[in-house]
Amino acid sequence: MKKILYFPVDLFFLILAVLPKSVLYLFSDIVYVIIFYLLGYRKRTAVKNIKESFPEKTKKELNQIIRKFYRHLSDITIENAALIKMSKKKITSFVHYKNPDFFTELYKQKKNIIMVFGHYGNWEVTSTLPLCTEYLYVPVYKTVKSEYFNDSFLKMRSIFDCVPIPMESTLKRTLEYYKAKKPIILGLIADQRPLRKNIQYWTNFLNHETPVFMGPEKIGKKINAAIVFVDIAKEKRGLYNIEFSTLCENSANTKEYEITELFIRKLENQIHENPEFWLWSHDRWKHKKLN
Repeated sequence: MKKILYFPVDLFFLILAVLPKSVLYLFSDIVYVIIFYLLGYRKRTAVKNIKESFPEKTKKELNQIIRKFYRHLSDITIENAALIKMSKKKITSFVHYKNPDFFTELYKQKKNIIMVFGHYGNWEVTSTLPLCTEYLYVPVYKTVKSEYFNDSFLKMRSIFDCVPIPMESTLKRTLEYYKAKKPIILGLIADQRPLRKNIQYWTNFLNHETPVFMGPEKIGKKINAAIVFVDIAKEKRGLYNIEFSTLCENSANTKEYEITELFIRKLENQIHENPEFWLWSHDRWKHKKLN
């Protein structure tokens, strides 16, 4: 019954997957008109976040960022729908690795890695990571309520033999690999808003007092992982340049909050360079610091 109900959705995803890029982005242009002009999708949140993050910018500059953000949001919406049914060969055409040999020496050392990044560019293209490393790539994901969409995204994220794990199992599964002496790259999108009850650290991020997700630092110290930042830069529609850089080589030797601050500052600099590519529609600053 579910297959019958979702057949039109499956068919739409399949059509998107086989379209030439030039036609694919015509659909994105349509989505842009719908979500920006007709629906105003989370527009109040996005506009508020952008204005508060860049108080030094003029009204014209802010409006440019807002419009460019919604165009990018439309692009990744269509891209990710297409990726669900896309062939391996075509998926790779969306990605260029600037330093593909980055992990070679770390793998020789059997060093565990925590790869951190934000909701920037199109984070889903990191599923291609096994193409440039011998590491087992273990991306962490947040389960969605719809079984159909959850399963669809899992298949897409696993197409290059990644092993996605749900967020709630992150520490347990990581320690299992660690005890088995199987080196992994644990992929963590680390700019989420933590639950109020889990907040342990606040910092200034994009002109806001911001509660920070502590997962990379806590897990990193337990397994003495190297912390690697991945920059997913949008070169143009349909092409993301991915570049890796080391934040620290040995997590166990770092001071408290050092890893967290290294990541936040790196992400903040990335956003300042091209702010339209971050996910501004997320209510990142819902929690306020209590005095």
